[in-house]
Amino acid sequence: MGRSISRANSAWFSAVRFCSVSYLFFFPHSMNDGLNYGHAAALAYTTYKNPAFLPYAEQVWWAVNGYTLSQKEVNAGTLSLKNFTLKPTCSGITMAGGTFREKAITVPDMNAAATGGFLVLSALLAEATQDDMYLSAAKASADFLQAHLLNETVEASYNSGIMIEGLAILYSITGNASLYDQIGKMVTAGISYSGWQSQNGIIANGATKAGDMFFVRALATVNARNATTPALQSYISAYLAVQFNAVNDLATTKGSNIYANSWVGPPSLSFAPGNQTNAIQVLIGAINSDNVTTPSSAPSASVPSPSASNFSPPSPPPPHKSSSHVGAIVGGTLGGLALLGILVGILLWRRHRAQQDRDMTIKQPHSPEAPRINPFDLRFADVPSMPPRTTEFNSFSNGHPPSVTQGSTSPSQTDGGTMGTSGGPYGSTSSGPYGSAQTSGGPSMGEVASGVLYPGMMNSHDAAEDEPPEYPATETSHSRRHNGKTAS
Repeated sequence: MGRSISRANSAWFSAVRFCSVSYLFFFPHSMNDGLNYGHAAALAYTTYKNPAFLPYAEQVWWAVNGYTLSQKEVNAGTLSLKNFTLKPTCSGITMAGGTFREKAITVPDMNAAATGGFLVLSALLAEATQDDMYLSAAKASADFLQAHLLNETVEASYNSGIMIEGLAILYSITGNASLYDQIGKMVTAGISYSGWQSQNGIIANGATKAGDMFFVRALATVNARNATTPALQSYISAYLAVQFNAVNDLATTKGSNIYANSWVGPPSLSFAPGNQTNAIQVLIGAINSDNVTTPSSAPSASVPSPSASNFSPPSPPPPHKSSSHVGAIVGGTLGGLALLGILVGILLWRRHRAQQDRDMTIKQPHSPEAPRINPFDLRFADVPSMPPRTTEFNSFSNGHPPSVTQGSTSPSQTDGGTMGTSGGPYGSTSSGPYGSAQTSGGPSMGEVASGVLYPGMMNSHDAAEDEPPEYPATETSHSRRHNGKTAS
């Protein structure tokens, strides 16, 4: 076993090293795809403590950083790698922190996949190196996502997953109570939203009912980093168990190890790297869920421990796995061709999605209201309470509080005018909750996830049954109307 795992690790090292250094040559137009190699290298460095991985993660970061707007570049109105003039603001909010989707000098689009991927990589490097440069970049990306790429049109789970993962890593670094609160609201909303999953709680995006590794990875990250309440962590574990069983029972034929794009079935007999990539993330997430431990004390000195609740859900359908086989599963996951297939699969799948992202903008029409769904039978006696907020998120000065990470925006097509505040909810400058100043206007990001993401959503049965823990809306002096209803 030790020898086989060693070979697997060596194969993964070769794949990460080759692809992370060379991705800009093989994929000259896409930031989204290349960021996955940086993500893999950063995790490899953290996991194996092998210093050889860190330079590859940093090389990817520097390459994509050249296509990410700084406040200095926004103020100057130019970026050396693009041939158009940058508008300083969109609806009065700075464009700093946004990452361009493509390298092409004439393409102005910024999307959630590129900016969110840069957020995650920056946060991982900040954690690994303790370098404030990476932490500042992560905060700027998070600010941009909140201000410009969150909206009320829910189309797919992966963009929200990328943002949740990035916020979870940021929380584990900073211990900021506002991030803890926000993560809980976004997760609660995401795992109950019928727009991207079947009625039995299996992730199913779009017409093809595709599974999604990014949302699964985000939930696993939240649990691994204790970035939400114990009650919600238990619910996440149960939700991941549902995905695990779907992948094993519905998306593959027993013994074939070939997985379908859709986790609701039917199984596929054709090998596709993207399908394998999706499925493997579910297997990893289910393995890791067994190792999650609930902290007995506060997550950090600045974040009080959530108060106890009477939450005691019945056991969900158990994943068909044995703890004695964890080493073999992990070794196989990291093995040779399968891992190279994962890396290639990510690229193919993300490239396919990039075409869908082209038509998304931050001013999409509202989507129909979707009902809450109950992926499995869990009953909550009490709703877990959240830790008191020690900071406040900056506001949405554009008057359009968003609900889910989606779409793209263009700095060359936005309105100009007076610069808005350069700070944001995660403190990319000195004027956020990490700085000394606060801003006013619109609802907080916490309100958005709990109140606007599910405007008017109703259950067909008792609302107290079968739902993830609810989170109280953040109190502010502002509210907004959505489809005739007030979310505050």
